[in-house]
Amino acid sequence: MLLDHCAIILDKNDATITKEKTPENAIVLSFSPEASAEFSDTVTTTIDCEDLFTSVSHALIVAKTARVFNKLEEIAKNNDIPPAVLKSLQNCIFNGLPGLLLTRWTLSKLEAHSYWAPVGGELVRFQSQEDLIVALAPRFLNRNAPPLPDRSAGNLNKITAIAANRFLDIFFGRRSRILQADKPTEYTQTIAKSIASRQDNSVILAARPVGKDIFSTLRRSLSSPLRRGRNRNSQKIPIVSRVSHRAATKEGLSLRPKDLLSSDTTLDAIIRQKLESIFKEIKNDVKAGDALPETFSADVLVTEQLIQPAALAAVQSYSRRGVPSIMVVHGTDTLPDDRLGQCAAKLWAAQGRANFSGLTHLLAKSPTSVAIAHAVSENRPQIHAFQVGSQYQRCKLKKDFFEIVLAGNYRTIEQFVPWVTETPGEFLRGVMEIAESVSLMESVRLVIKLKPTKNTGLNANQLQEALEADRFAGKVVLDFDTPLSAYFETMDLLVGNNSATLQEALNNRIPVFLNTWRRHYTHFPARMEPPAPGERSAVYAVKSASGLGPMLTAIRDAHQSPLTDQELDGLVWTDTELAGSDAFLRNFLDQRTQEI
Repeated sequence: MLLDHCAIILDKNDATITKEKTPENAIVLSFSPEASAEFSDTVTTTIDCEDLFTSVSHALIVAKTARVFNKLEEIAKNNDIPPAVLKSLQNCIFNGLPGLLLTRWTLSKLEAHSYWAPVGGELVRFQSQEDLIVALAPRFLNRNAPPLPDRSAGNLNKITAIAANRFLDIFFGRRSRILQADKPTEYTQTIAKSIASRQDNSVILAARPVGKDIFSTLRRSLSSPLRRGRNRNSQKIPIVSRVSHRAATKEGLSLRPKDLLSSDTTLDAIIRQKLESIFKEIKNDVKAGDALPETFSADVLVTEQLIQPAALAAVQSYSRRGVPSIMVVHGTDTLPDDRLGQCAAKLWAAQGRANFSGLTHLLAKSPTSVAIAHAVSENRPQIHAFQVGSQYQRCKLKKDFFEIVLAGNYRTIEQFVPWVTETPGEFLRGVMEIAESVSLMESVRLVIKLKPTKNTGLNANQLQEALEADRFAGKVVLDFDTPLSAYFETMDLLVGNNSATLQEALNNRIPVFLNTWRRHYTHFPARMEPPAPGERSAVYAVKSASGLGPMLTAIRDAHQSPLTDQELDGLVWTDTELAGSDAFLRNFLDQRTQEI
């Protein structure tokens, strides 16, 4: 059927703009339950994107994204593009490309005489889907790319940054240097402090882009050492600048039409234009990372997710000089059993999350992350155990119910990761399915734990209203306020999709149930049959919604005691493995000194 008008809304802000000026007889295509809810008090017909795309659609997006990345690798090989530049090009488009592809596919299912979408705060009319997708593309490809440094920094500022690096190199003398390759995170700080714990004279630093001006560069680089000279207990981290004295590259990237997506010339042109526009900037940022070892020496590099071009280049440049690096896996990425799941998981993990060329040591948050680390790179770092989260003291008070906590996650369409994550609409439908199943069970309470954030695409009010029905009373609770950590003391089962929280539950001997609406991705190897006494598992899933009731009932009956070592084998690190990793970090500098 050919529609008169089709308006596209990606989020609640779009809905607010569109609602006021919706053309008569227009159909609204919504990519967010929160946006759809804005039209609940109007006569306008809305179509949720989840009613148009399917698991097959997800699979096609995985295949197209993989094709673009494979073609990029061919182009890089034929044009002698350095590996760090190639990886950075892929990183810069990954978090937006799948969502753009899915939006394009969904639009293809609705034909209209004209299309409407908010652009720049105004509702704009488009005569074709091609014009519309060109206008929407920046919201996907610009919003989610890693921020590249401001290239307005003048030559004098760069010279100052290089001089400051060399001053720090002299200032710290023979002291051991632990350098965080990018902005410090909770995990890189923890690792760096463990490494430094055995040597009082060691120093922890961080590498960052050059300051916006000379004053900023000097303040970041020199204020910490001077303060530390007056107070040895100062927590301020010295900053070394990733900066290159070499001239900026003038060489651009020229891609031919249909080089990346021969089946869609419009999207092919959009992606080519994006890559060509950021190529010089990425190449210059990579130069800055390559040059860092020339102005500052380090004993070890520590990093988490490497998505910044200069950070990746710096670690690899130090590696070529024999300096070891330690990386903690960004999430708890795993390698599923099915081929499509493996392809999708590798695409995501390859974005600096699990392994890269030149890495020498990898701290994995789960034994299940080792396979994905090996799958995304031929590099084989030494693997060490790393425990995510805390160990909680289980509440010993007897409860009258089996407590299930649902703490799943999802991604808006602009940040969509195909196959592995869900859209807000898919997540909401999956939540309601499990809530309906629990409403029919006895001695069970389901807590739906949501983060109190805005503009997530999820309509919490709609969910709250749905759960006020009598059948959910006393059985299903929506919670925004209680910290999730508090539930680890009482919960009997954790429901989720691919969050690191799942690993934290297993670490606390709590079984997990993998729940997604389309049920095509399982983060861990999961038992698909209901458990029985003496036949339990640590991880469960079902193939269809009809299996939820029997599965959850059986889990309730079988899991009245914590998971055993045997049931957790291969899913969590042992105490011995964790102790070995701790000793490795604490003795690292002593071992490094002996090797030198």
